[in-house]
Amino acid sequence: MRRTARLLAVAGMVAVVAGAPLSGAGAQTSGDWPSYLNNGARTGFNSAETVVTPATSPRLHQLWADTAGGSISAEPIQVNGVVYYGSWDGLEHAVDAATGTQLWSAPLGQTTVTGCGQPTTGVASTATVGTITLKGVATQAVFVAGGDSNFYALNASNGAVIWKVPLGTPPGSFLWSSPLFYKGSIYEGLASFGDCPLIRGGIVQLDATTGTVQHTLYTMPSGCLGAGVWGSPAVDSATGDIYFATGNGGSCSSAAPLAVAVVQTDSSLNLLSSPGQPANQQRQRLWIHAYLVHCHDRRRGSPDGRRAKQERDLLRLRPLRHLPGAAVA
Repeated sequence: MRRTARLLAVAGMVAVVAGAPLSGAGAQTSGDWPSYLNNGARTGFNSAETVVTPATSPRLHQLWADTAGGSISAEPIQVNGVVYYGSWDGLEHAVDAATGTQLWSAPLGQTTVTGCGQPTTGVASTATVGTITLKGVATQAVFVAGGDSNFYALNASNGAVIWKVPLGTPPGSFLWSSPLFYKGSIYEGLASFGDCPLIRGGIVQLDATTGTVQHTLYTMPSGCLGAGVWGSPAVDSATGDIYFATGNGGSCSSAAPLAVAVVQTDSSLNLLSSPGQPANQQRQRLWIHAYLVHCHDRRRGSPDGRRAKQERDLLRLRPLRHLPGAAVA
């Protein structure tokens, strides 16, 4: 008999909250949470979850807690009865979901910048688990950004390094982004440690089996800095389009349309465009979209159902789908 569980990350500790009994061998798999916000669309929703409800939630209680040697900002994930999480002491952890027993930990480095106002930071990226083929054998791998600007693929069963690839140079660069695993590739954002100094931001596509860099899209012109990708890329599985957001740009003599933007690319990181749409219209439509989302969220419980319905109808137009590859937010 198994119990469903909820993973809670607090400062330096991962706690598991257990719920009502859950039986059946298939329940564990359907209840997996293998990446940041559960999936590539970043929905944060698991349709297979039926055990934790308003009626059963009062019976939730702590099952175990695992304490790390540093802060925890990554989201714990769970696959096949194992919880994976990173901590700022530079370790990626694997813990038995039922007992809290630590199965392995892998050192993935830390970054320190004196005078930056940012504490020494280790693994801040939420891992994602996926299956790759190694020497003809299907192997589960944990893909995660290290605290040393290397990106790692670890063997999920023992934490051994399958491959690692440097994606920046510490202490200026840091991999805050949580990776996206999609059709045999990994997508990872490039950012600075804390904008002291800025680095040239971008996003990288890696071969999930070998770590080979397949494509790189820089978000600032050559010779310019900023527009880091701090967040996690998402994918529209219906089209294969990749979406991500960028931060502030630095001073630049050239136009920097990808700074402070929501960017849409294809799966090979080619910018997508919508011919004939002027840049000011792109900005206007994205601002309208953001405003309507805000209004819709605030009006869910409003008695003004007519206006809320109008906003929902406008949101169904999905203006982001029709914007060019970069739209200034």
